[in-house]
Amino acid sequence: MRRYLIVLLAVVGMSILAFKNKSDKPVVDIVFCLDLSRSTDGLIDIFKSQIWAVVNQISDDESLPELRVGIVGYGQPTFGQENQYVRIFSPLTTDIDECIASVLNVDHKAASAGNFPGVAVQACVKQMDWVKGDNTQKMIFWIGNGNVKNDIEILKKQCKKASKKDIRVNTVFVNTDIRADHAIEWEQVANWGGGTYHILNQRDLIISNETDMTEDMILDAGDLLGDTYIFYGVSGIEKKVMFDKLNAMAGSSSRKAKINRILFQASRLYQGRNYKWDLIDFSRKAYFDVAKVDRKLLPKKWQGLADEMLAERIQKKREDRDQAVNIINMLAVKLKDKYVQQMDVEDKKKPLKLDEIFLSTFKSISTVN
Repeated sequence: MRRYLIVLLAVVGMSILAFKNKSDKPVVDIVFCLDLSRSTDGLIDIFKSQIWAVVNQISDDESLPELRVGIVGYGQPTFGQENQYVRIFSPLTTDIDECIASVLNVDHKAASAGNFPGVAVQACVKQMDWVKGDNTQKMIFWIGNGNVKNDIEILKKQCKKASKKDIRVNTVFVNTDIRADHAIEWEQVANWGGGTYHILNQRDLIISNETDMTEDMILDAGDLLGDTYIFYGVSGIEKKVMFDKLNAMAGSSSRKAKINRILFQASRLYQGRNYKWDLIDFSRKAYFDVAKVDRKLLPKKWQGLADEMLAERIQKKREDRDQAVNIINMLAVKLKDKYVQQMDVEDKKKPLKLDEIFLSTFKSISTVN
């Protein structure tokens, strides 16, 4: 049976039910620590394409947690020698678009610089604003490869500090033939960090573009959904440009990445949250008054509309959005059911892909909570 590279994470969705707890609004904090040197060529692209699948899983059930994501990278000259070639791309945030947009321009073929993974992990532990409290899950996913023996003591120290903050340090070793012998230290760090260790074969950093009728319908509904976003406000144009770039990035990455991006946009982690720049989300606020909308902060073709006409246009976009979201979420259930049916015993014995590694980590955590 054919095997999909990007399996929607709902296939193993029950594995993260342990995130439910006594708090009405539990939080999951995840920081991705990415080796962006040449040795992991392709990692940043697969990460950008599969992050949507990760967040989709957490958004599937409204009783599951709130999600905050942050990104730290290391290993490129542009990150600065003064920073030991480590850069915090995004702090922990619920704005997933803003977080992923922070790595849009990272060149996966850039020259490598000094390799200081210990400093990068330290930045994750020390400089991120981790949520406090008992009703939380806090995780670092350190993904990369290379010899880390020179940093092993600082890594051990940071794992101890992470443990005091109830942060689990998980490692994913991107395996190549010439670097396979370096994996043992990565496994050791995961043990110190109370996390999980996985190997990701570099040849698996490939994206499939198999076609499916249900997926075609999701893509069509996604086009309808995308057309309903109308920028508004001081940051409106900038945010809309970012929105379009992220859509384009997913579309150019793979068919599955574009679908996962659309599923994310139809999810509870996205819908209604863009009211600071999207006129349609803003119009759903109780305090919205069409007569008070500053026309200068709208697209040019909307600026000359009288109040009544503007209200009609907004209502039409709202209806289109609701229709698109309903269609996408209905088709998402059908798509996930199909993926479940296509996963057989032979599939499950094969090496995990990156998104599957994240979910298997959630599963291992659930067994000890």
